Amino acid sequence: MSEVRILSGAPFFCTGRSAGRALVNALGFLLLVSALAIDARADAGDRAPMPAREAQAAPREESWSAFQAAVQRDSLESMVRFLSIDTATGGSRTRFALREAPLGLVADSLEARLARYTGAAVERFPFSFDKDFASIDSSYTGENLVARVAGNGIVSGAFLVTAHYDAIASRTSGWEANWRTWPAPGADDNSTGVAALMEAARVLSGHDLPFDVMFVLFSSEELGLIGSRAFVEKLPDIDPARIIGVLNCDMIGYPFAGYPAGTVISNPASDWLSGLIAQAAGESDPSFPIVVLSPGPSNWDHAPFWEALIPAVTFTEPLRENMLIGSPYYHTLADTVGTLDFEQVERMTNIVVDFVERIAAAGAEAALFPSDVVLLKRGYPNTSRVFAVGDTMTVRAAARNRGSADAPAGSSMRLTISIENGSFMRTLYSEVLPIPAALDADAVEAKMVLDRSFLGADKIGVSISVRGMSDDPDNNAVEMWMAVEGEEDVVLMHTVQPNPVTEGLRSAFFCMNLARGVDMSLSLYNLEGELIGTAYAGSRWGQPLVAGLNRLGMSALFPRIDRLASGVYFYRLVVYDEGIARTSYPGRFAIQE
Repeated sequence: MSEVRILSGAPFFCTGRSAGRALVNALGFLLLVSALAIDARADAGDRAPMPAREAQAAPREESWSAFQAAVQRDSLESMVRFLSIDTATGGSRTRFALREAPLGLVADSLEARLARYTGAAVERFPFSFDKDFASIDSSYTGENLVARVAGNGIVSGAFLVTAHYDAIASRTSGWEANWRTWPAPGADDNSTGVAALMEAARVLSGHDLPFDVMFVLFSSEELGLIGSRAFVEKLPDIDPARIIGVLNCDMIGYPFAGYPAGTVISNPASDWLSGLIAQAAGESDPSFPIVVLSPGPSNWDHAPFWEALIPAVTFTEPLRENMLIGSPYYHTLADTVGTLDFEQVERMTNIVVDFVERIAAAGAEAALFPSDVVLLKRGYPNTSRVFAVGDTMTVRAAARNRGSADAPAGSSMRLTISIENGSFMRTLYSEVLPIPAALDADAVEAKMVLDRSFLGADKIGVSISVRGMSDDPDNNAVEMWMAVEGEEDVVLMHTVQPNPVTEGLRSAFFCMNLARGVDMSLSLYNLEGELIGTAYAGSRWGQPLVAGLNRLGMSALFPRIDRLASGVYFYRLVVYDEGIARTSYPGRFAIQE
């Protein structure tokens, strides 16, 4: 299997037989930082321009030779060299957006090549902007380039393959004072993304695709996503009908980890798209490590599409763990060809091309994606999934046709939405619906007022059952947990899991279903009533507890207890209010070794 990791919200699981079912901490998901610092490393450009060192790459994996697409590494490298090197002088080129004349010459060449690759007319969409840069306030003009390759009309809509073609070297000391004469080569940022787009245009234009593909080159990205914002604002004039998804390519050439790898930046509304991309990449190039970041940073060219509620992802090189750019050369004069790994560029480009080819060939299939189930409060997504007694909760669920073909006549699906807690299960919605059109989705909503019977943790279940066509049942159900807060009956359930504990106390968990966040203590006793130890949790002790299901590791609660002998033990859970013990709950568990 490929090394595909999806970094996003993930619940913690508490297993055992208490209450007849497993427990899940609905609020135990990881929140990733959504900002990408521009000054990741400031030491790379403090000197005058010097050649960059060659990137150090790990030995190549021979297994990749089994996957060879029509993408050509020589073409990719040639394009990167053209964009970053001035052919007249042999030195570095500038593509800084405020130097309109030299960037215009690059745009002219890109227009000619894109027209030749696609056989389509390339439209240039100029936009004006005011910019105060290096203490100079002036007006400038940029241009976006757009080539539209028409599909055969089976699918209504278009995929966009995008990249920005401008560059900057502002992290080099002295560059802002000398930007009129110093270069901005941008070999990685973003000659590599442009090269990937051009190769995708060359390869995909020879295919009979069921949907349109628009190849879009943005200018002025480095000045604040100006080009992509201008493009999104002009969408009514560009008339793309429906944008199925945006595949943005930006900085795919630096092997931060020392070997070829990649990243796909996504957000919840685009996770169905990034999920399909990760699946396709795992099948086409299983030895290539790729990470999906969701929610990812929002200061790339996908951001204006996110703001317009259009699914969009960015393909980029490996990032550091805190989502900072890993290359020490970006935005410097040292961002040159010698720092790049063109195997990584080739494999990332192959993934983009292969995904479009695979989705184009996919037959009709109804599917549910976790990102297409959203809980709303007052009409807005409730990302915390915490509600209060009396709130009206809306469950919005979208079923998709993930294929590029319409479903057979007479086929249908039943979509069901339910809610469940420890004492009951209710069906909120259940109707037979037509299968959505190719690469489209249809959404339904179910509303309910949350009363006291929903206190604590509740499970939302959404499922589809398909008739009249073949279907993969593995993507027909989604479950998620939410919580309802209230002031009374704070502890709705408490237990040690598993029970009996068979692999030592340190392997067990203390689980609670709470109606609101509390402070608590947990004391353990043996059969003779002797105190073994007491642990504390809650905001007062730096470990907040929340409404819903909570799982606390016994190893963290009682780090000094290595093991307990087999037998029955008692515990006493005490809930505090403003530092005063208010309520206690007894319980027992067994250890069997």
